[in-house]
Amino acid sequence: MKIKYIKIYKLFNYFFIIGILKFINCSSPSSPQDTNRPSLIVDYNITSNTVWGKGTDIIIKGEVIIDSSFCLIIENNVNIIFDSENSVLKVFGTLSSKETNETTNISFVKKETQKEDFKQNCIYAETGSLINLEYCIFDGFNIAIKSRIGSLFLRGCIFRNCYQGIYNVQLDSCIVDKCIFINNEFDITFERSFYTDVNRAIVENCEFFKSIRTSVKITNKAYGILFNNRFEDCKQGVLCEYGSNVLIKNNSILNCETGIYFYGYLDEPDGNILMNEIDNSKDGIVLYYSSPDVNYNNLLKCKDYKIKSIQFQNLVINAKYNWWDTTNEDEIKLNIFDKNDGNDSKNIGIVDFSPIMKEPINSAGVQKIAEN
Repeated sequence: MKIKYIKIYKLFNYFFIIGILKFINCSSPSSPQDTNRPSLIVDYNITSNTVWGKGTDIIIKGEVIIDSSFCLIIENNVNIIFDSENSVLKVFGTLSSKETNETTNISFVKKETQKEDFKQNCIYAETGSLINLEYCIFDGFNIAIKSRIGSLFLRGCIFRNCYQGIYNVQLDSCIVDKCIFINNEFDITFERSFYTDVNRAIVENCEFFKSIRTSVKITNKAYGILFNNRFEDCKQGVLCEYGSNVLIKNNSILNCETGIYFYGYLDEPDGNILMNEIDNSKDGIVLYYSSPDVNYNNLLKCKDYKIKSIQFQNLVINAKYNWWDTTNEDEIKLNIFDKNDGNDSKNIGIVDFSPIMKEPINSAGVQKIAEN
């Protein structure tokens, strides 16, 4: 049985409201003593509501903790510099940006002497935390943001040259909107622990470029929605595995080695691949022990296969109502790998692709991103 995605959106609304109330309930923060100085060394925990004022260089030395019930607000044009690989910002309370936009952002960077190694982590969001950041830049970290049992809201941020941009385990809720990921090993990973029933994530209106391994990975029975994102020149656009349930809708995937890869368990929901556009990939969609619904997609040029079934559970994949860049069914069969290819295994899955669309689907792929 497919998951009810409307219920997921309702859960997101609930957690979003709770998070905003938590943020509003923070009393008016006080600026640090050295707020008028061009730089400030921070080697102490945040134990009161605090502002790091605009135009300041903040140097993080060692482990700095934002205590629960307290807020740290970072204003625009602030550089957060991590002094060594032992420096990290741990959030138990609230971390938020203020008055940022595309031209007045916040930069999180490693110290110049640390730039060539990947050992430096940036932000750890711990149990009960709330992170609400807009227009921040994260450059050259091992893990830019690692979140565990907290709420995470990111908008307009840039992650580049990191091993892992965002790594989330057991999230209460997460929204990643209009962010850009460039040249990271892994861009986003959502993982639900087997000991919890939470991990709900929305990734929308984002752009992923030159991911070295995987752009978005959703694993261990996590729930996710990927909507209106662009993946280009990535090794693997989307990886859904181990019983995760994902709606992949209105994404454009271009020049990737593998567009979408599903690795699941039998008799568990997999989700939907709906109204996407995949072009010039080696393999468009690869299914292993999985049978998501694949409908109303534009499946354009692929070097090997547009849909490749390599599972051994004799599953039938619902791949009806797609545009295959042709109306010739014999040509379509050449772009599918399944049981009909005479594979030695008698139990390999079969792709049921008929009926087909007779022309490209205008509403497939990325749609115009709203300004607000």
